[in-house]
Amino acid sequence: MLLATLSLPGCDDDKSSGADGGDVAFINLRAEDVSGTRAVIRFGTSRPTTCETEFGQDAAALDRSATDPTMGPELYALDHQVPLEDLLPATRYYYRARATDEQGVVFRSAIQQFVTEDAPVAPLLTNFASLDQGSAIVAVSSNFGGAVNGATWGANSAIDGLMSTEWATNGDGDNAWLDIDLGQVRQITRIEFRSRVMPDSTSIVRSIQLRFDESSVLAPYSTPDPDVLYGFDLETAISARRVFVEAVTTTGGNTGAREIRLLGPIPQVPSPSARSL
Repeated sequence: MLLATLSLPGCDDDKSSGADGGDVAFINLRAEDVSGTRAVIRFGTSRPTTCETEFGQDAAALDRSATDPTMGPELYALDHQVPLEDLLPATRYYYRARATDEQGVVFRSAIQQFVTEDAPVAPLLTNFASLDQGSAIVAVSSNFGGAVNGATWGANSAIDGLMSTEWATNGDGDNAWLDIDLGQVRQITRIEFRSRVMPDSTSIVRSIQLRFDESSVLAPYSTPDPDVLYGFDLETAISARRVFVEAVTTTGGNTGAREIRLLGPIPQVPSPSARSL
């Protein structure tokens, strides 16, 4: 979806001045692919720069930031795209581009805005593979740099409910896996998965398989695009407490996941009056 964006009154300039190297012009700054929880900010710069986006719900306090996942901190380019994750549905956001040139001079664009879409009507399912639901990572193939599960790049980032964090392995490639304990037996009717990706387009998990309580195996599920949260409804619900998720095919490297979800209905507890009948 392409959504037109507007500069705020008094913020019509698309250039920012720096002490060295002259102005950097921000070219065709816009928000695209806007959904209820995500948007992509795209723009060009007149000189090679890094790129970030500052954003928030108050134009006077842009309190969040995001970077282009295809670029490292020392990579400079003319064309930029920055995904904004974990947005609220039906909410107005303000944003501006921030670019740093090779001399370290920082430039900022005018502030613009967009509105996220309404939340889609979805079945009443709960993500049981969530830290908030009492789930935990029992074991993992590795975490980048040998980090613990709760650290940056740790396996907990795959089940924390946030697309802005991610689990990365220490170069496991096709051998990436993690073992999730749901805390109790849960009935699972849907699985969702989104891969991470490195700046050089490696580390994409292109397909996965799952094993439930070391018995039932579901495979393979195709997950080729790291910008997509893939969802798969199960033909038959599976009851399990432990779920082993592993990569089947990948592009190699520090594979991992932005998010893994195991969803199902919350059991209905009869009311006291119903139990007495």
